[in-house]
Amino acid sequence: MDEADDLNKHDSAAAKVTKFKDLQEECWNIWGRSLTLLRVDAMLQCMHHIRRIHGREYVLGSNETAVAATQHADEHIQALARTLSNAGELISAQLGWVERCYIFGGVPSQACNSLLESLSQLQGIDGYGVQKMHRNCSALQHAFTPLVSSPVQSFSGDSLQHLRRVEQFFDLLLLPVDALLVSPRVHSYSNVQFLMC
Repeated sequence: MDEADDLNKHDSAAAKVTKFKDLQEECWNIWGRSLTLLRVDAMLQCMHHIRRIHGREYVLGSNETAVAATQHADEHIQALARTLSNAGELISAQLGWVERCYIFGGVPSQACNSLLESLSQLQGIDGYGVQKMHRNCSALQHAFTPLVSSPVQSFSGDSLQHLRRVEQFFDLLLLPVDALLVSPRVHSYSNVQFLMC
C-alpha cells in the first residue's frame, strides 16, 4: 500500500511540475508579446505626432512673431515628448534597461525617418522654418535621451546620432544652389541611407 501511495504522490508531483512549467512558458510568451506591443505603440505614437507636420508651411518670414515661433518646438512635438517621457517614467519604474531599450530603442530612428519624410510633404520652408525643425529635433533628443540611455554607451549614442543627422539634412536647405552644385560630391545618399551611416 505504501508503494502505491508513493507512486501516486510522485505522479501527482510530476503533474504539478509539468503544469507549472507550462504556466511559466505561457507567462513568458505573454511577457514577450506585451513588450512587443509597447514597442509598436511607442513607434505609432511617434508617427502619429510627427505626421502632423505634413502639409504645413514653415515659411515664417523675418518678423518678430516668426523669431518668437522658432524659440519653441511645435505643439505636437512637445506633446510627443511629454507622452514618451510619461511612458518612460512609468516603464522605467517597472522594467530594467534592457526591456526599456527594446521598447524605445527604435523610436528615435522612426522619428528621424518621419521627419525626413515630412520634408517632401511641406508646403514651404525658409531659414526660420529650419530653425524650427532644429527645435523639434532638440525637443525629441531631450525626450529620447532618458528612454534609450543604457550602460552600453554605444547603444544610446548611436540611436541619438540620427537626430543630429536630420538637423544636418535640414541645414542643407539653407545652402544656395550654386554652393550645392560646386561642392564636391563625395557620397550620394537617399534619406534612409543618410540615417543609416
